[in-house]
Amino acid sequence: MSKKTFFIICSFLLVLPIMVQAGPEHDHGQKNVEKIDGKVTTLEGVLVCKNCSLKKDFGARSECKIRGCQHALKTTDGKFVEFLDNKYSQGLKDTKYAGKQIKVTGTFFANANTMDVQTITVEGKTVSWCDNCASMDGCSAK
Repeated sequence: MSKKTFFIICSFLLVLPIMVQAGPEHDHGQKNVEKIDGKVTTLEGVLVCKNCSLKKDFGARSECKIRGCQHALKTTDGKFVEFLDNKYSQGLKDTKYAGKQIKVTGTFFANANTMDVQTITVEGKTVSWCDNCASMDGCSAK
């Protein structure tokens, strides 16, 4: 094999991985979650108890009557997004929102499939945590 042929083969082998990585993206239904990881975004779905939903749909051995419900956003593709357990997500534990279509805005962490909630929109009303009132009441007090 000549030096020229050897050089061409080596060059091709170095460039091939770059060409493969530059190909079209295939998200396989993930809706480019990687692109919103760690960024503020809004997700929509139905507020459900993840464990009760898994019990109903798949026969999971949920113990919500003993341990309490674990609320999550169930997206249209059937995936669950959990909420970081802090004062900002407390409004989502209110049973009056259970089963309702909601929008949740916050920082989404794809690796944990968890959202750090900033605001919740239910039936056209947006609320957020108010330190002054110590509740999710949408108050604008400073």
